[in-house]
Amino acid sequence: DWATVAAQCVTVIHNGAVVNVIAPFQELRAVNVESTREVVKLCCDVRPKALHYISTVSATNNLDPIIDESTPHTKDKLEEMGGYAQSKWVSERLIEEAVSMLGLIAAVHRPGAITGSSQTGFANEEAYTHRLVRGIVEMGFAPDVQAGLEFLPVDWLAECMVAMLRRPPSQECEKFHYVASQDSLIPLSDVVDAIRSYGCHVKSIPYSAWQRRVLDGDKRMALSVLSSYFQGSKFPAGDDNRVSSAKTFSDLPKSLQ
Repeated sequence: DWATVAAQCVTVIHNGAVVNVIAPFQELRAVNVESTREVVKLCCDVRPKALHYISTVSATNNLDPIIDESTPHTKDKLEEMGGYAQSKWVSERLIEEAVSMLGLIAAVHRPGAITGSSQTGFANEEAYTHRLVRGIVEMGFAPDVQAGLEFLPVDWLAECMVAMLRRPPSQECEKFHYVASQDSLIPLSDVVDAIRSYGCHVKSIPYSAWQRRVLDGDKRMALSVLSSYFQGSKFPAGDDNRVSSAKTFSDLPKSLQ
């Protein structure tokens, strides 16, 4: 119960959230933000506890050309962010305020696109990358674009986070980034070729034609819930290419770099 955890626990890892890229902020606030507020209270109750908060690179909205672990929070594009990213942004701010005002020991971990286990392949079927691949298979069509996909195996990511948890605590709210470098992204065309190698017939077509098929297609298809991603004139590449994880990776054990 609360009293036992408050008295005996020394480290709290907060990874609980509703992951929904299309839900508005107000729909996610109770679970994603208020839970963080309660976890902060727990970490400050009875005895000090270190808090490690699992966020997302989507919460980095600064307009700087490169966003590294020391780039400060701003409200630059807050209104343009989706509800999920907004809920993570607000939660990070709550934690930062607790660090500065209450002396909380905390760190924020921001992963990119998390994919399945490198050992079993088991993955979150609701994740963007999984839905994109499944949607391409269902449609039989892929966008003919120059784009790279990020694949961060969940087991590797967990090992990285555990390694950073073991670092000596800091008096500041440290940020850790886990994103793939541009040269390690997997070209979408290579993913499509891999799909074909398993016997699936997939035709590459111009993005505009593929986009119409997604937006006008069967609402039961895997990509239907992500239709808001494909409203623009270009295939969404995201902002991960502005996020640097150089410092985090340099602090990781050699076996994980």
